[in-house]
Amino acid sequence: MKKIASIALVLFTITFAITAISEDLVITFNNGEINIPLDPNSTVEVKTTSGANFDVGDVTAQTTESGEELCQRLKSQVSAITCTGPVPDPVVTLSVDDNVLISGTGTTTLRWTISNSETCTRSGEWGNANHGTVSGNQSIGPFTGPDTLTYGLTCENSVGVQRSASVNVTITDPNGLNCAVDFPPILGGAEDVTVIANGTLNAGVYNGLYSDIYGVGAAQTFPGLSGQKWHLSLEKNKYIAAEFNLDSAAINKQGIIAFGLPNSLEGSGSTAMTIAISECPGDFSEHSGQVKCRILGGALPTLRWSSKDPNINSNPQPISHCILEQGKTYYLNFVSSNSVGDNFATSACPHATYCGILGQNTF
Repeated sequence: MKKIASIALVLFTITFAITAISEDLVITFNNGEINIPLDPNSTVEVKTTSGANFDVGDVTAQTTESGEELCQRLKSQVSAITCTGPVPDPVVTLSVDDNVLISGTGTTTLRWTISNSETCTRSGEWGNANHGTVSGNQSIGPFTGPDTLTYGLTCENSVGVQRSASVNVTITDPNGLNCAVDFPPILGGAEDVTVIANGTLNAGVYNGLYSDIYGVGAAQTFPGLSGQKWHLSLEKNKYIAAEFNLDSAAINKQGIIAFGLPNSLEGSGSTAMTIAISECPGDFSEHSGQVKCRILGGALPTLRWSSKDPNINSNPQPISHCILEQGKTYYLNFVSSNSVGDNFATSACPHATYCGILGQNTF
């Protein structure tokens, strides 16, 4: 049912009141200021409003017009009018024309829209600084990469409600590697950081490093101690990305990363596993074009690696080994799947929570 309110003008010495018969809308005029407490769900019909100090002529509102719409229409004619009542939440959007730029040359434009806001603050690459409450845009760049830049904007209304928006800009180096763009991780970046939680021989903390997978008191940088076991557990639908640096201690070596049948220390094993060595975490592609840097296997895959110079004829070649270079950072990636077609989304772990891994690096 439509709500209809007739509004009449009552004259006082210093105060004028225009009061609706119903409670849908109340307009008061006091000492030169008009305040309209608004119910945003109400609809009103204004038949006429005119009188001393409020001469806007006859104003007729449709029954479908809200109090907010009426107030804004009157305010366009009488600047003293202010609209009060339920305060709307801030609305803020932030976008960028191109979110991937080339290092040293690329530029792009940030664009933002703001409404229902009293104050706004910048963050991220903008720095923590005040930002106007007017919609606008800004050209940014060029930048030096590779890098990922974040721009943030938080706005607040008159009663303290805040809303935020942010965008990321990725800077790629044409002569370098940007993992987020060039080799993004599988499974939406779902890396398992609890890989030693279920192996009783490996109680301790895993921080994403190769040295951590040996457990408390046994930490070893790559390649570690030849034949020393890893007792790990890998959560279903997640991957392991153990970071290592190929420093001087690992140079001029070659080895085999292999799995054995896990037992009660690790938990039951997966029916299929993939191993990959890459410069990017969670990357299970054939990185750097080396087919031997990724092994799609059954339950017990084996990956051969070498840090010997492949330009010497007697040394292993990429056709037989994954060739690693001194001074680079790599990731030893594991996942309980060999389903390349859906980017390893189909898990081969038959259990509801996790599967065990018993592995070693022999050289």
